[in-house]
Amino acid sequence: MTNGKINLAIVDEHRVFRKAITSYLSQFSEINISIEAANGNELLQLMKHNGCNVVLLDFHVSALNGIETIKTLQEDYPGIKIIVLSIEADLEMASQLLDLGIHGYLSKSDEPEDLYHAVKAVHNDRVYRNKLLTEALYFAKYSNMKSCGKTSKKIDFDNREVNILKLLWEEKCNKEIASEIFLGIRSVEKIRQDMKKKLGVTTTVGLLKYALKNKLIMADQVPVYAAAN
Repeated sequence: MTNGKINLAIVDEHRVFRKAITSYLSQFSEINISIEAANGNELLQLMKHNGCNVVLLDFHVSALNGIETIKTLQEDYPGIKIIVLSIEADLEMASQLLDLGIHGYLSKSDEPEDLYHAVKAVHNDRVYRNKLLTEALYFAKYSNMKSCGKTSKKIDFDNREVNILKLLWEEKCNKEIASEIFLGIRSVEKIRQDMKKKLGVTTTVGLLKYALKNKLIMADQVPVYAAAN
């Protein structure tokens, strides 16, 4: 689990909305709003002088669009966590963004508490699996099945690897997974990386998509806070 302050960048071209998010999230002591930007270009300029480890990005920003901003962030800042905010609950778009390696996807109609849960989750190296993101994962699953047919690569994972996939779906962090399966945290990290190499994916979302498609994890395994909302 990642420790320390969450240095958050908020990117939204609507000043009132951006200030409202800043005001809400600033009340949490573990969150420091290090950057406020109106668009992707402004964000990238500010990041040269102000550090952040989580970005809350309005997908429909002008100047540098959402996809270009995400790709540039991941190229220049490989460890950064990105949560996308959108006015639309578009499953196809969410699925495409997940392929790019974002860690969360929220609608602007979601509750403010969802923002806080998402920021906390991705800072701790988890994918924030709310209802919308789960639906997007299933959308991707069925789209892949239609496009790939029976030609997609099948990898056999051992019981320990399957257990780790299930725990990732339950939004456990590496420390929690290590405790559950009686391994060290570094061992868990290595197993996760080895699974990604086997599948040829670079993100945890890629692992989850494969596990869903091959029925290694089930849809009814829902995080506690997601079930409560």
